[in-house]
Amino acid sequence: VDAASGKEVRRFTAGTVLSLAFSPDGKTIVCGGTYAWPILYDVATGKLLRTLDTHNGAVTGVAYSPDGRLIASASDD
Repeated sequence: VDAASGKEVRRFTAGTVLSLAFSPDGKTIVCGGTYAWPILYDVATGKLLRTLDTHNGAVTGVAYSPDGRLIASASDD
């Protein structure tokens, strides 16, 4: 959503999202949800870039490191 106008800019189809984070450069989003893997999306195009096979349960938290090189994820597994 555009912060100034309130209009939707892009919709990502990641299922039930429980957490998300923008990369420090604003080019990607990582989403965590009821599915067992973080999902990376390109912000400009909405294209799915990668899924990270890291958990056996819902991904309840995600975060980028300040330099954008690492992603941390939390799960109920």
